[in-house]
Amino acid sequence: MTEATDRSEPPSRAPPSLLDKADKIAKIFATAAIPIILGVGGWIIQTTIEHDKQESARIQQDQQRAVDKDKISLEYVKIAKDILTSTEKDLPKELTTWSWRLIDGVSPIKFAKEDLDRLIDRKERIPTPSTVSSFQSLADEYNRMFKELILAVENQKVDGIVDKVIANKVRYSEIESRTGVPWFFVGVVHYLENGLDFQKYLSNNDPLTAVTVHVPKGRGPFATWEDGASDALRISGLIGATDWSIARILFRLEAWNGFGYRRRQVNSPFLWNCASYYTTGYFVSDGAFDPAAIPERCGGAVLLKRLMDRQLIANQ
Repeated sequence: MTEATDRSEPPSRAPPSLLDKADKIAKIFATAAIPIILGVGGWIIQTTIEHDKQESARIQQDQQRAVDKDKISLEYVKIAKDILTSTEKDLPKELTTWSWRLIDGVSPIKFAKEDLDRLIDRKERIPTPSTVSSFQSLADEYNRMFKELILAVENQKVDGIVDKVIANKVRYSEIESRTGVPWFFVGVVHYLENGLDFQKYLSNNDPLTAVTVHVPKGRGPFATWEDGASDALRISGLIGATDWSIARILFRLEAWNGFGYRRRQVNSPFLWNCASYYTTGYFVSDGAFDPAAIPERCGGAVLLKRLMDRQLIANQ
């Protein structure tokens, strides 16, 4: 008897479906597309990098052009300033006209039109400050400059500051009753030193709640602004002073800030900023002078001029 064997046929297979075909095609395409995708992706990345490099280079070029433009502007300002501070008597009017118009054009603080016209018509110059620092030597200079002062800004700008000083008159008058220093002098110094902030020491913008770290160092802390202000006036030697003429006021204001500007042949912005006597040059910190810098705040002489013009204080 022969042994039986399994002769059954293998099960039949279904024809490939559309889904199977699509899957195969997708795999083939994916395999073939990898180098294409890598190539395209690499091109996109490279293009992005090149674009970023170009954009960075463009920004750097723009920044450099801006720096170069500022340098050129500063050089022109120096030329204009040299012309207007020249002691030569017969300078052509064309030179002084060009100088005033250039300074007005590049300055962030503009002259009122009528004031600029007057400076040009009269061939006005910028007086060069004396390098001495005694009141007797400077009194005539202060009186003359104050009398001939021309604002480099609209009256409204200075009046806005003056109005804020007047609003604090009661507190400044309290200092006057303690020290004898006129309230308006206190108010002007308060604006010049710390922008009318009653949380700061009068002389150096340090907080009242801690010992001062800027000149004058080691003062305080103080319980009130009035206590700190009285201390600042005392160590400045102003308590008991009697002469409060305009020349003496301007001398005391300049002495308060220091005579370092005179050694650099610059009219102190602490007095003359926002007036035709001042262009550029500023101590941005103790001992650090920047010839191109300009302070934000108008000078004390400018505020005093508006206080007098508006008859808020008597002519000193």
